[in-house]
Amino acid sequence: MSEGELFDSGGRAQGGRAEGGVPDAIIHFSRRPLPGPRPEGPRLPDVAKDLAAGRLRRQRGITPIEVLAAVMAVVLVLALLIPAWAAARRHGRIAACMDNLRQLHRAEAAWEAANPGRPVGAGRAYWTKLVQPGPSGVDPKALICPLATPPEEPGGCSYWGPSGDPAKYDAKDPLGCDDEINHDEHRRQGGNILRKSGDVVNDNQDYWWSAIRGKCRP
Repeated sequence: MSEGELFDSGGRAQGGRAEGGVPDAIIHFSRRPLPGPRPEGPRLPDVAKDLAAGRLRRQRGITPIEVLAAVMAVVLVLALLIPAWAAARRHGRIAACMDNLRQLHRAEAAWEAANPGRPVGAGRAYWTKLVQPGPSGVDPKALICPLATPPEEPGGCSYWGPSGDPAKYDAKDPLGCDDEINHDEHRRQGGNILRKSGDVVNDNQDYWWSAIRGKCRP
């Protein structure tokens, strides 16, 4: 193509563009339209403010009201648990006292089998004479009630024995019982009673008072 022809084709192209020919964006492909505006996100100052507010909230810590509420909750839980724990502990000691009386009954049965008709004694001495020598196989610690107040000295005895000859007792008659101060019997809380049959009962009514003032205390 000669220079004149090239000039004519360029003119025709320009003329076509002017007359609605090929768009200028196709001819001049390097002139592309600019992209539209992007969606606006959080500006940096707003993000910085949010971070600063979060740090302030973290630095603020626990308020006095929250501390007071936590303390009140702890106090309430302790107020519910301590009485229950004390009652469970007391019941456990009462059960241990009942087991002591069962051991004393075994000592009494062993003595009667080995010494029929031979009296041992009365009151506390009845149990100390049966247990202290040791042939009965009963631990001397069984002589001390876990609820004794004040605690018995080693070698002491917390329990009353029969006031008369146990060979004359019926199966339901009390053979031994707690001292009055062991279980706060003066407050009508009752105590443990060993029957001639070997049964151990806890009572705070007439049976207890008949034991402590009748056949168990000389």
